[in-house]
Amino acid sequence: LEDRTKWWRRELRHAPEDALVAEHEGLVVGFARVAKCRDHDHGLLHRFGEVQAIYLVESVWGIGLGRDLMRAAEERLTARGLGPLCVWVLARNERARRFYTAAGWSADGVEKTETMPWATLHEVRYVKDVS
Repeated sequence: LEDRTKWWRRELRHAPEDALVAEHEGLVVGFARVAKCRDHDHGLLHRFGEVQAIYLVESVWGIGLGRDLMRAAEERLTARGLGPLCVWVLARNERARRFYTAAGWSADGVEKTETMPWATLHEVRYVKDVS
């Protein structure tokens, strides 16, 4: 927790406009992080934006905060002139994949595997045309 807190403080000082939070009943219950797409096939050739992270605590799932947070992330990126948009999701995360599909995103067939100190992550990229 201490390391993660330091990382977020540093990131928010560097680019506070890249972070959005969701609140419910006076508490921060989620966040999203947005930026220019990091993928070489999109980010360097186009003006793709990326939702780099979006999370909500489980206790508020299903009440619409996720949709609101995703809409705000999309609006933040398009206001910067970025689009289309991409987001990476764990291949096994069926709930998140259904969420993105319901929000108008679709898998584009690109996948990657990242090895982290704690796990190997297999991810699928979703994209959305916001023009």
